[in-house]
Amino acid sequence: MRHRHARIFIKWTTCGLEMQTKRTMKNILLIFFTITIAAGRMQADTLIEHFDDRSAGSRWTFNNGGEFPGANGSFVTSFGNSSVTSGFGRLTVDFTKGGEYVLARRLISPAITSATSAITVATQLPPGLSLFLRVEDASGQTLHYVAPRPLEYTSPRVYYTATFDTRVAPLYFWGGANNSRITGGIVSISLGVSPLKLKDGENYFAAAKTGVVALDTIRQISSSTIRLYGNERVIGPTPSLAPMLRSQGVSIHFTDNPAALDAAAAAGFDMVRMDLFWSWAETSRGIYNFTRWDKLINDAKARGLRTLLILDYGNPFYTGSSKNPPVNPESRRAFGNFAEAAARHFAGKKVCYEIWNEPNYTNFWPPVVNAIAFSNLIKETVGRIKVGDPYAEVVSGGLSGTDFGFLKTVSATGALDQLTAVGVHPYDANGSEGQIDALVYFESLLTQRATATKSVWNTECGFSSSWYGPGKNATSQHTQAKYVLRQVLGGLVSSRSLNVVYDLIDDGLDPYNQEHNFGLYAPDLTPKASGKVLRYLWKVRSGKSVEGMVQLPTTLLHAVAMRGATQRVFVLWTENKQPSTVLIPSGAVVSNMYGQALTPGTGGTVTVNSEPVYVFMPL
Repeated sequence: MRHRHARIFIKWTTCGLEMQTKRTMKNILLIFFTITIAAGRMQADTLIEHFDDRSAGSRWTFNNGGEFPGANGSFVTSFGNSSVTSGFGRLTVDFTKGGEYVLARRLISPAITSATSAITVATQLPPGLSLFLRVEDASGQTLHYVAPRPLEYTSPRVYYTATFDTRVAPLYFWGGANNSRITGGIVSISLGVSPLKLKDGENYFAAAKTGVVALDTIRQISSSTIRLYGNERVIGPTPSLAPMLRSQGVSIHFTDNPAALDAAAAAGFDMVRMDLFWSWAETSRGIYNFTRWDKLINDAKARGLRTLLILDYGNPFYTGSSKNPPVNPESRRAFGNFAEAAARHFAGKKVCYEIWNEPNYTNFWPPVVNAIAFSNLIKETVGRIKVGDPYAEVVSGGLSGTDFGFLKTVSATGALDQLTAVGVHPYDANGSEGQIDALVYFESLLTQRATATKSVWNTECGFSSSWYGPGKNATSQHTQAKYVLRQVLGGLVSSRSLNVVYDLIDDGLDPYNQEHNFGLYAPDLTPKASGKVLRYLWKVRSGKSVEGMVQLPTTLLHAVAMRGATQRVFVLWTENKQPSTVLIPSGAVVSNMYGQALTPGTGGTVTVNSEPVYVFMPL
């Protein structure tokens, strides 16, 4: 568990979209956009393209990125049959022979000369691909922008609106004024696709080689002010494929600390995750003692907390040490005996089990990680757990990061097929939202086996305050707090039904040791900033239902909506370096992430940055 590094579904196939579904989506998108503009959330100045007339294709030219040879593809407008008048752009990509990108370009005449804060496009993007925008301005400058998949839409089967925020500096720019700002107006736009570059171990790789990207309704947005009325529709949490109810958990390192469990409950958690060490439970060959975990589970249950037990690490009787994994048939059978005994002992107490921890990391699978050996351990263990408790939920040991190569190998053996879910530890020091594209691709790999588990659980993720300076000072802990809060807010509406924060209590006092600074509480259970913001979130959530996320007209601005009997609450934050201005109704009350009152600006505006803010509106 130690770490080193920082609703609307559409059927898509590699052949394209089903037209009847496409027409339905088109109508929904247009209705949604009309509602959005009528509500005044963001002013739309120019409709650039709708693809609904049959001459649309002649306005676009395809480019295969010839300066990086190898890419192939095409761009066409698609209507399905002669009676269909609702079209869309279809960008087909093929990187099997190399290349870096393909794009479709459209000239704009006359040029758009009004101020531009964003370009939006409705899209359906397969996993493993990345969408980009290039703007050519009147000076001859080209500006290259990217828009990651939004937190609100993690299913690749869903159309969503990608927003390219032109208020911020582009990723690249060249030619003409060469000043990183749109100068003199927009004379052309290009929408392009490149392979998503993901890290696998120490190396980066192109995730997807082929795919079909649907493009629709492209608009230029002028005003950057967003209006929040309070009656916005929400995107509900994507249904989880696993039977577990959506849970927020926290990692702990104790079995007997009732006061700490009180602190966990006060921060809004409903599950704790703790090791069930094999070497602790079986100190005499074939004899198991689970007394210490009995106390933990009973104490947790008394506070409304379920327990996720990690079946982990070696046993000197069978593996030579408490660190070595079971890699031969005899030691695997012994591990299976241990797992079955634990499941039988705790049956009926709704305990979940995680088979190992970070098996792709040598600290936990010494001396060399071995995906096949881990697969064999899963196959042995999951069946034995089900013998002990047929109703137990079982997740594979959370991988350190999204280790795609390791996952592919394990999945190909069939080891994941009988599990409830697959575990992952998507650490990212810059915020968990940055892992969305990687997690969508990670999940897509699981669907390649017809019988494979398709649900992913985040069984561990957190932020060490030492990543942002000395871990014990207020500034570092404040930064940690905003990322922890955003992780939990995202977890409340995620399709991944379990989200575990690492961890509850700092493991030491060294301000520069990352392992001593992951906690939400200090060792004496004094809340750190992260503990305070979660306790406030839990206070706000009390008596309210989490509805889902509001789609706002900028990809990196997020809003989680909650509803009570007399009040609706929106929690807003942005990943963008550029703050967003949100106009709220009179009578709305605003607080920062600690619950301290904020005074709206002139005209009833709230500045939203990377630290979540709460907007309370009476019903």
